[in-house]
Amino acid sequence: MTGVGKPHIRTNQMKPTIQFKDEPDTHEGTSLCQPTKGKSKPPYEDLILKPEYRGRRFSFPEGKTVIRILPQLAGTTGWMQAVFSLDHPGGRHAHPKSVTPRAESVFDHAYRWLRSTTPTKLWSKLYPDGYRLLTSPMAVCWLLVEIDGQIQSRLFLGGAYDGSAGGNPGFAHQLFKLASELNSEGHDAAHSEHGVQITVEKTLPKGEKYPVYSMTRHDHPAPIKAYLEKMSEVEVNVICPLAEVIHQIDAEEEWELLAKVVGEELHDEIRSAVTELA
Repeated sequence: MTGVGKPHIRTNQMKPTIQFKDEPDTHEGTSLCQPTKGKSKPPYEDLILKPEYRGRRFSFPEGKTVIRILPQLAGTTGWMQAVFSLDHPGGRHAHPKSVTPRAESVFDHAYRWLRSTTPTKLWSKLYPDGYRLLTSPMAVCWLLVEIDGQIQSRLFLGGAYDGSAGGNPGFAHQLFKLASELNSEGHDAAHSEHGVQITVEKTLPKGEKYPVYSMTRHDHPAPIKAYLEKMSEVEVNVICPLAEVIHQIDAEEEWELLAKVVGEELHDEIRSAVTELA
């Protein structure tokens, strides 16, 4: 679901206009942390989004929230984009293939080297204390949400695990599945003209550690044009292809993050071996 190119925005009118793709692409068989608070722990380092977009990330409050998914932008391939997340102590970052198909990560090199030399150091059911170097599925999309009486453009970043290996599917996967269902006229919930609002209710049952989300899809169309007409130019102009909101770290920085996972000594050993093979 990688988005490419810029949306067509014209700012020489009273209101900027954004060109959406007329009909969404069909996604068949698609599967799409908060930091622990404590005085002794540094802030959680979430590097998935570019710095300038991190303030746009939307966290659902308890209770009901009505959202409108921003349709697929012209020149992109979907209204939601898969993100492959790599964890490191105290944070996470995006694998390069989140933006560039078939791109490789420093973590990929480390995984292959450890698998061929000392596989017991890699996480598995047999070795639960091993290093976790594989990605976790996430996804990102634009939402239009009313906040303090104004329609704002926000980014939703959530887990996209599909539940196929047991456990509950991620919130982003559930949203994608619900919104992708076609109505009797053949339109999904993100369609620019015939799409609908979705109500998300967040509750935290007594005694539970994690919140529970439920989603209800509305019946009546909520055309995007009506939203854009109510939005400020700042909120409209911030909208861009999803690929452009994902932070891509360079290889040197990723080597530093790998050292946080495996330690300096093993990091040096892996990097030396990988460099020799290159």
